[in-house]
Amino acid sequence: MGIIARQSILTTISSYIGVGLGYINVLFFFPEILNPEELGLYRAIHFAALMLVPIAQLGVPTAIARYHPKYSKNPEANSQFEGYIFQQAGVGFLLFIVLLIAFHTPLFRFFEEKSPQVKEYDVFIVGLVFIMVLNVLMEGFCRARYFIFLPNLLRDVGLKLGAFLAIGLYQYGLISFPLLVGNLILFNGLSVLLLAIFLRKKGALRIKMPKELVPKSERRQLFTFSLFTLAGASAMIIVNYVDSFMITGFLGLEQVAIYTTSLMMAMVVELPKKGVIQSNNPVLAEAFENGDLQKASEVYKSNANLLLAIGILLYIGISANLSSLYQIMPKTDIYSQGYWVFIILGGIKVCEMSLNNVAGLIQFSKYYRFNLFAFIFLGVTTVLTNLWLIPLYGINGAAIATFITGILYILIRMGIVYFKLSLFPYTLTTVKILALGGIAALVGFFLPTLPNVWLDIIVRSALITLAFVPPLLWFRLSPALNKLAENVWHRAKSIIHTQGKS
Repeated sequence: MGIIARQSILTTISSYIGVGLGYINVLFFFPEILNPEELGLYRAIHFAALMLVPIAQLGVPTAIARYHPKYSKNPEANSQFEGYIFQQAGVGFLLFIVLLIAFHTPLFRFFEEKSPQVKEYDVFIVGLVFIMVLNVLMEGFCRARYFIFLPNLLRDVGLKLGAFLAIGLYQYGLISFPLLVGNLILFNGLSVLLLAIFLRKKGALRIKMPKELVPKSERRQLFTFSLFTLAGASAMIIVNYVDSFMITGFLGLEQVAIYTTSLMMAMVVELPKKGVIQSNNPVLAEAFENGDLQKASEVYKSNANLLLAIGILLYIGISANLSSLYQIMPKTDIYSQGYWVFIILGGIKVCEMSLNNVAGLIQFSKYYRFNLFAFIFLGVTTVLTNLWLIPLYGINGAAIATFITGILYILIRMGIVYFKLSLFPYTLTTVKILALGGIAALVGFFLPTLPNVWLDIIVRSALITLAFVPPLLWFRLSPALNKLAENVWHRAKSIIHTQGKS
């Protein structure tokens, strides 16, 4: 098994362990221990930092992925490249501070009426952004060397365990609410430290000032590339988080808690894509560095139907059980108001899953400048649709706005890849997978409700899986999934055979 496949499998496993921990936190502990206003404030601070990190990092994660193959062959050049990356990230963070100072008053005035508590945590937000930028740098250096498991383990499992520990300490009165928020900084900082130690042991982070091996002409090229890819990276951050930002100002912290709970449930749908993309990005970067468009095409198409199938199964499974999930949550009457938020946001996540790694194709190709124009269009559309729909429909309006901008952004990226690179991810097989998804949805939504909520979730989920997965394998609609199933079957037989002999 190759390093990419092995790292992808390990990453997927850690992602789903993180899903379990995340669901415990999102569905039970945080809603039970924090009141909706406290939970809304906690999430508003966290999501504000997530929204601001792309500005502060100035596009360096994509620059690392794109240019690492060029400098990695020469240790001295690689050290100077790493030095320049840190310089650029420093410039980005200083730019973020300047912008924050310039817009501090109008920015926090937006929250005064509905969410005045946010202003008290401006220093926390700055500190969290700084630590997150360092974390993103460490993760970028790991992934460029195909070490994707450890950064994902720390992000998906470590940070969620940290949140679990922090909320437990808060419940027993051992820490205050500001310290609960501060734990976001603490555990992200621990992740930075562990990744830095790991990279040093692997021979990386031998940072030197950029000189003749990374000349000024190449630094200008790097900086230009980073600015344009910053737009691409920021685009999806805007789609995911600007709605929460605007709900904070328009509707207040309780509505933020409701909306973000459903948003975090919807994010589970696209989790499998993360491991695949992070494994494929270095391959795409190397393919474009070598001018190998055929290799890029294979990467683009290889997992499209697999990711679509997994996304559909997760979306239907959660949607059909959504009422039951809200029943077992604390404060059901409050958080069940996010039902349609999940339905809408989960739908756009499935659409994004089906595109596999279209963003990487644009970022690593010579057409990366299109990201800037797409970003400007997306930014304007996102703000305008939220300004229009939130006052009319509340949190459902924010979800509709996200769906509209998400669909438009998908179409723009698909168009760029199709017309400029002649690549298209969908085939007749895609239609067949969608048809199977429709059958599974009918099974899930029209099954009579069982008296016990836990039994209902188990039975409904099992029947949805049986209606979807066996036909998918039988008709071989996803060769990658069939190969995975065959590997699991052969390993199981081997283990049984070995135990039988012993």
